[in-house]
Amino acid sequence: MVRPPFPVIFLSLAFWATEFCVSCSSCSDEEEQLKTSVDSFSQAYFGWRLLKAISYSDASSERWLRFVASQITQDDIDSLRGQVGNVSCSLGKVHVLNDSMAIVDVHVANFFRMDSLGSISRVDEVVTYEIPVA
Repeated sequence: MVRPPFPVIFLSLAFWATEFCVSCSSCSDEEEQLKTSVDSFSQAYFGWRLLKAISYSDASSERWLRFVASQITQDDIDSLRGQVGNVSCSLGKVHVLNDSMAIVDVHVANFFRMDSLGSISRVDEVVTYEIPVA
């Protein structure tokens, strides 16, 4: 597993504010809601639609995402516009840590990743990220 190259992204989900579910059908519904939110966040984040990704994030993650957005150059935008194929995100296992925290494995391919030098590079292979959810 690869840890995200960014501070922990805590997705804001109302059902995690209450105790983790007790009945199986309730668990199933809540896990589906969790997966839907993580999938939406992942599609937005790895597709560089950072403003949309912010809507799934808490305040500290929003600050980080706004900082990332401020570092994107015109060359980066041109690279993203010239991308062949779409970002591919698929969800893996959901790891429930406790009544208010989970980690969802997200498999991502065909995306651009910002490297430590402030430029973006294309990643074609499948990379698995662990997305923390609170």
